[in-house]
Amino acid sequence: MKEKVSKKRKLSLALVLIIVLSLALSTMVYAQVTIKLNRTSMAAQTTQRLYVSGGKGSVRNSNKDVVKLTKDNTSLVLTARRAGVTRITATIGGVTKSFKVTVYTSDQIKEKILKRVRMSYSAAFCANMIRRGDYLYLWFSRPGGSDVVKMKVTVNLKTGRAVCGPGWSDYFSRVPKSFISF
Repeated sequence: MKEKVSKKRKLSLALVLIIVLSLALSTMVYAQVTIKLNRTSMAAQTTQRLYVSGGKGSVRNSNKDVVKLTKDNTSLVLTARRAGVTRITATIGGVTKSFKVTVYTSDQIKEKILKRVRMSYSAAFCANMIRRGDYLYLWFSRPGGSDVVKMKVTVNLKTGRAVCGPGWSDYFSRVPKSFISF
């Protein structure tokens, strides 16, 4: 009789263990693969991060002269060296993502903004340009009266956003106060 009880007990324990393990496996959370790059355009001499997680893998860069890849504790750092185009390809945990990254010089960014301003004011010109760290400052004017600068544009080279300074609307009212420059 004791033998029958212990066999029944063993079978029921085994059955409970199987049920518990199957529930645990069905609710297990698998690591999600993340490959994230915030911007695919950069200004020369700036950096941004490529976030990868969810497994082992590799990251390739097609043109090391344009963008240099280095690794830190939390991500990969892309450092834009000079103007050009490169392709960054990341394969993590069987998932592959590819990014075409374009690097612009300050002069190319100035030309992009000037083209945008000239869409509304064809005779506008850039009177001066200064780069300080991650910011590019541009001063625009247009013929008609004095050559006094009428609009100052500040470009955040990390985000690519250009913002007109105060008083821009008096002479450049058709240009939006802020826009993405590159």
